[in-house]
Amino acid sequence: MKLLLKLIGTILKLGIYACIYLTPVLGVWLASSLAAFSNRSTLLSVIAGVFLFPVLPLLWELWSSYKRRKLGKSGEQTLTWGDRLTIRTLIINLIAIVGLLIWQPTTSFIALSTRGDWMLEGMKGNAVEVTRQSLFKIAGGLEGLYNALNKNPYEQYDDGSNKIKPEPQPNRKPVDLKPSKNAWAWDGQGLHPAIINMPANVETSIESVAKYIVSKESDPVLRVKALHDYVADRIAYDAESYFAGVYPPQDAETVFRTRKSVCAGYAQLLESLGKAAGVEIVYVVGDARTQTSDLSGQGHAWNGVKVNGQWYLIDPTWDSGYVSREKGFTKNYRTEYLMPPPEVIGITHFPKDPAWQLRANPINQNVRNAIACITIGTEVQ
Repeated sequence: MKLLLKLIGTILKLGIYACIYLTPVLGVWLASSLAAFSNRSTLLSVIAGVFLFPVLPLLWELWSSYKRRKLGKSGEQTLTWGDRLTIRTLIINLIAIVGLLIWQPTTSFIALSTRGDWMLEGMKGNAVEVTRQSLFKIAGGLEGLYNALNKNPYEQYDDGSNKIKPEPQPNRKPVDLKPSKNAWAWDGQGLHPAIINMPANVETSIESVAKYIVSKESDPVLRVKALHDYVADRIAYDAESYFAGVYPPQDAETVFRTRKSVCAGYAQLLESLGKAAGVEIVYVVGDARTQTSDLSGQGHAWNGVKVNGQWYLIDPTWDSGYVSREKGFTKNYRTEYLMPPPEVIGITHFPKDPAWQLRANPINQNVRNAIACITIGTEVQ
């Protein structure tokens, strides 16, 4: 029995030692992935790893021994030389890893999930592919940390509608509108006639606008377009508040009255118009990626709509125009984000709830980052 306990103890000790001595490897992997992600040399990261182990732990041990001799301490130490080196290795490398995560918390996850396999570039074979997938799987384990640090400022405006869970629709059909440019495009249609010809006395309340749209459009798909068009055309993006990071009230009534908001207000107003028109529209939050953001994107809000029994996604904010620090908001109505295929809008939009990807097989943040290196426009947030 004692022999068995001793064997178990030895195995546990070896396991702990192995985990501790893997910390320098993790540190080098993180630092080199950050370097590769930034298109910088990974050599310095590898050299730094040599300092993390064994150079710095050994220097620490030598310094400690020198101090002991200088102080006249010659007695036997409690910990063995190997134990002391192990503990010092753990301390130094944990400080290095935590420091990198504090310095670039979100970028670290993105770097690992997109460039964590940099050392396998140009290599092929089953073993290489297994290694690559294993690296990305480890990187995916950091997604919880990423989500905890990456707070969405627009979640606070949700009234609970995004708790609705759309059912998987593997055999979904695209909107059929005889497109010529994209499979979902509304080419040549412009603003819905009901929005163009809406009398000023109708725009006195959300309910009045919704009632007017319902009276002028009976087709369920075109009715959704009219609701989308009203929000995209009538609301101006509040660039000043967006860049300041301080937002005025984003509820539907305030946005309808002021005709100005950030993405949360656009989505809130479209949801309220849908409710008044008898159309099921919900508020969806997540990240959206532009040319001015990193691969993970920034907090954003958009909508889901149910038409003829199927769920689609709409982003009235991005269909309203563009924004920049220099020029503020530039109005530019379009329909590119009016019920596009999930695989298309999924390039730029990543909902917090995977169900709102509307994919038959939702992808995780790790996979999304890996395929997110596609050039996109400078839409507003």
